[in-house]
Amino acid sequence: MSRFVPEERKADCQRFGMCCSFFGFSPGMLVVKTMIRKAAKTDFPILVQGETGTGKEMVAEAIHCASKRDHFPLVKVNCGALTGSLLVSELFGHTKGSFTDAKQDRPGKFTVADKGTLVLDEVSSSSPELQATLLRVVERGEVEVIGQAMPAKVDVRVISLSNSPMEREVAEGRFRADLLHRLGVIHIHMPPLRERKEDIGLFVHMFIAENNRLLNRNIKGISKEASNLLLDYHWPGNVRELINVIRRAFVLEDGDTGNTIGVESIDFGPTSHKHNSSVELNIRNRCDTLEGGLIMEALRRSGGKKSKACELLGISPNNLVYYLKKHGLKGSEPE
Repeated sequence: MSRFVPEERKADCQRFGMCCSFFGFSPGMLVVKTMIRKAAKTDFPILVQGETGTGKEMVAEAIHCASKRDHFPLVKVNCGALTGSLLVSELFGHTKGSFTDAKQDRPGKFTVADKGTLVLDEVSSSSPELQATLLRVVERGEVEVIGQAMPAKVDVRVISLSNSPMEREVAEGRFRADLLHRLGVIHIHMPPLRERKEDIGLFVHMFIAENNRLLNRNIKGISKEASNLLLDYHWPGNVRELINVIRRAFVLEDGDTGNTIGVESIDFGPTSHKHNSSVELNIRNRCDTLEGGLIMEALRRSGGKKSKACELLGISPNNLVYYLKKHGLKGSEPE
């Protein structure tokens, strides 16, 4: 069990039968974990929906690992990366000589995943022709291999992923309603990170530990001011974006030993200003966060010398003592 799991939550991980730290413990994710546990006991097709970067593929992997199919293949296909005949061949396979470039037999992903799980990512981007073929496969459990006279039986659990609301795709005529009903016997919704901000602290410590290991660094943690910045942010890229923010912080953070990530190392990227509708708007809270960050940065640039920090900030030593106390920072006496 992960060392990042709080003591009071370890019973939850035991109850769900999986290491839950990466899923988090927010109310929305407790619902998701319950659905994973229940869905894993069945062979019904599953539809996982949610914004990009929320961890839909991780849900599919957890279902497979918790199911009776875990000793058989977990196969993934990105339906948005291939089109037309290429995707049909990728999914269903072909025989040698069935078309010009078919120089040898090639099993499709459905055949490779037999007795296991097939994950269809970006299923909403499937062409009308492919949707018709998928419907037959899901209904009958048979695949029609290109160039082969008779269909072949397969035993595959299908998990579909979509970052586009499938009901809207059906309403706008881009996706078959009958196929949606077949693929979505069980629905799982992945909430965006902005709706489960109580999980951010756990994720940050996990990602810091992971980057320490990968980069041979020794970052100790993250400052309160930097944590507040992360909690204020709206996370349009969800968990994937949080991973990248922590990676950038490791690049920007000076030193290898004993440092904590400060506000000066938090970079949300060049497009963050375009998505600020959910950022904390309380002026006092935002000013406090900025104030604390400026104090920390001045102390860093001055090498911890308070007199020099005062010059950089344009304040008196007594004011610096006040701000240090206000933000709970080290050092409460003027030099």
